[in-house]
Amino acid sequence: MALAVGAPSFAQSAAELTDRGTSLFKEDDVKGAVESYSAAIEADPGYAPAYMMRGMLYSILAKYDEAVEDFTGYIELRPDSVTAYANRGNAYSNMKMLDEAIEDYTTALSLEQNNADIWYNRGIIYVASGELEKAVDDFSRVLSLSPNDLDALFDRGNAYIDLGEYDKAISDLTDFIELEPNGIMAYINRGIAYGSLEKYDQAIDDFTTAIKLDNEFALAYYYRAFAYSHTNKVDKAVSDLESACDYGLIEACEVIGR
Repeated sequence: MALAVGAPSFAQSAAELTDRGTSLFKEDDVKGAVESYSAAIEADPGYAPAYMMRGMLYSILAKYDEAVEDFTGYIELRPDSVTAYANRGNAYSNMKMLDEAIEDYTTALSLEQNNADIWYNRGIIYVASGELEKAVDDFSRVLSLSPNDLDALFDRGNAYIDLGEYDKAISDLTDFIELEPNGIMAYINRGIAYGSLEKYDQAIDDFTTAIKLDNEFALAYYYRAFAYSHTNKVDKAVSDLESACDYGLIEACEVIGR
């Protein structure tokens, strides 16, 4: 039987349902949005945007298994989608499925090499999997695309610390501090790098700056205590350990026997 002229196609119906789902989500009706996206897929299983939108919503809801399933459905329909591989990689990352996340990010990067966010995300996964050299390479790609990217500078600096490349770590963290002078953890980590190079005066300066930014930051007192101990300033070291203990750092309390 022929359709009447002007009757909506499955794709049009699915598109309307998908648009409705997005409107419901904007109104904080999450349940209604999921139902509308699901209705769109039921109306037309080949309508890719409904999978993408429902998958993104499932990701927001931390329903990562369902998100992976939807992004996979989208990829089956549109296998060259950078966004779908990146989003599925993010879901795998949140599920601690690191190998799968790396594979999806790598596929996404093969389709779009100038996407700094995906380079960064893969770098983070490499850090989590202990592949620090690869992480450094990925953070470096981010910085080649966006030289003032604070996250990439900070995380590459930290990776260099873990690799024992302290001068490079100091360089990155110094660049970070120039861009974000209130970045307290950058001072802490640069202080650790200085201390590892036995540059204790510079380390003390950085830990002191961190304390000026937050005078109840126990970790800064703790690390400064050890820097003081290496410069034979025993009284100051003990005082800092007491402060770190007072502000709740158990390790400091154990050192001083509290």
